[in-house]
Amino acid sequence: MMIDKLAGTLLYYDAEVDVEVVQNDVVVLPGGLQIQLQKGTKVKLPFIIAKELEAKGSVKYDEGKLLDLSAVRKQTWIEEKSEGLSSLDDNFYLKLKIYFYLLKRKAASGDAAAQGMLEKTRIAFLDLLRLRLTKIVRLAASHPEISREFMESMTKEEQILYTSLCKSINEWTQSMKMFVMEDQHV
Repeated sequence: MMIDKLAGTLLYYDAEVDVEVVQNDVVVLPGGLQIQLQKGTKVKLPFIIAKELEAKGSVKYDEGKLLDLSAVRKQTWIEEKSEGLSSLDDNFYLKLKIYFYLLKRKAASGDAAAQGMLEKTRIAFLDLLRLRLTKIVRLAASHPEISREFMESMTKEEQILYTSLCKSINEWTQSMKMFVMEDQHV
């Protein structure tokens, strides 16, 4: 639940998503700038704003700009073939979350094809997540000092995990050194 808690903060503040306007609306951006949204247009909006507008029915996510099963499978294949951590779009997991959200909504309305796609995408996602998690844990364990170079190929969510792992490993290592090598009577 670590990322769920952070999702409501500034984690996705700079993330933009593609939407199609389905009803005219006015958006007030941070700083007071007002944007007129015209029905039928496709625009990029900050995720936080797009989420609110989607909930009230003013926009819908542009499914053609989201990730899908083939994108996840392709990334899984790349990850399997590369020794190091391959680069992902910084908003990879957010785009995938939106795709899952849309699939779940279709499946809930009785769309059997969406239900099947949901399950296939879930399996592909978990495979990719397992591969990337293994590589991140290995990096943190072998180099517990936080490295910007390593973080360049990580998403925001993965960077949070990596820095947390490095911190925990360093703290544990220091405590073990003190415990074993401290000059105290045993």
